[in-house]
Amino acid sequence: MVFIRKHVKLILILAAVLVCSAWYIVKRENDYFTHLNRITKKFISEMEEEHGFSCFSIGGSLAGNIKEVSLKFNCYEKKSIEEARILEIDCIERFCEMINSHKKIRPYLEEFPFPTDRVGIMICFCREGFNYFPPEESITSVNNARGKFIYKISFNDQRPNQKVLEESHSEAYEKVKGLR
Repeated sequence: MVFIRKHVKLILILAAVLVCSAWYIVKRENDYFTHLNRITKKFISEMEEEHGFSCFSIGGSLAGNIKEVSLKFNCYEKKSIEEARILEIDCIERFCEMINSHKKIRPYLEEFPFPTDRVGIMICFCREGFNYFPPEESITSVNNARGKFIYKISFNDQRPNQKVLEESHSEAYEKVKGLR
């Protein structure tokens, strides 16, 4: 009791510092989540409008700062590997462009400019009832992860998914660049 009486000012100062620190941490995290949510919503809206995509998952590595951002979409059209590659490259580049051009989010990025290998986009190609197109007509998904593009086909029965092709981001980019 004597200790508390002698050190009331110090205890009050420490309590104020703790409260202010907690407020700053909460405010900082809310700031970058707010900015990232705005960017993500705008990107999703563009993808819905331009390609008819439907977003079904948002994620990433966001603790402390923004290390990775990932999005998963459904596309209700048949696509070849070449068409899926173009879509994947375009989506990744557009999302990175939106992130890098947003000045308020820059202090929260793991690195600036935010590189394409920190953006994960998966596009699943299926019918509106979530049945897969026959493998001879369309791939089922394209996903970029850890610098690789992975293309898969799936079946409407019990057979497991099959990887059809795996290529590096730079290989995919060169193929798309060569087409334009």
